[in-house]
Amino acid sequence: MPACNDVARIAPRLRRPIATAVVLLVAVALVPAFQRPARAASSTSFSIASRRPISVMGKPYKMAFTAFKSSAGASLNITFTRRASTGNHPVQVHSYSFDVSGGAVRIDGAALLPTSIDTGTQMGKFGKVAMHLRKPSALTTKQIKCSNGTVTGSIRTRTGVLSGNLTLFANDGYFHRIHKTDIGVTVTKLF
Repeated sequence: MPACNDVARIAPRLRRPIATAVVLLVAVALVPAFQRPARAASSTSFSIASRRPISVMGKPYKMAFTAFKSSAGASLNITFTRRASTGNHPVQVHSYSFDVSGGAVRIDGAALLPTSIDTGTQMGKFGKVAMHLRKPSALTTKQIKCSNGTVTGSIRTRTGVLSGNLTLFANDGYFHRIHKTDIGVTVTKLF
């Protein structure tokens, strides 16, 4: 887009007066925006994720648990994964995802404490999660930097144990009911 002093030079070359008026209006309206440096929008998101694969009693699968929260809402994901020990080691995955209200995943934005999940009836016939973080580690903070040293954000983390009740009714003929009372997790804030 031309700068303000270029408009007078370009306008005489246009053959139609309407096109000239449009170019002049657009150029004058947009030039101030181009003179300001662009700023990235800031956003904050949170996650609670299992630290290591969780055994599923009587099954050759490992379970992973993740809850996400941002300004767009919150979600809960429970995934079961199995890897074959032969051939090309194919992987079989069963995943259950639930959109929940932002209030179901509670994480204090400054210290990541308290942290809890209470889905209430939002998982419907698939069960419920009602757990809170206990045995929290010390809070760690790491800056995110560009290669030139410009700080673009930060990551805060804290580990601990989600304690309470996680019940998943898989509504299938294989997993049936999964119940966990303790899950080792990492709580993360990404800004």
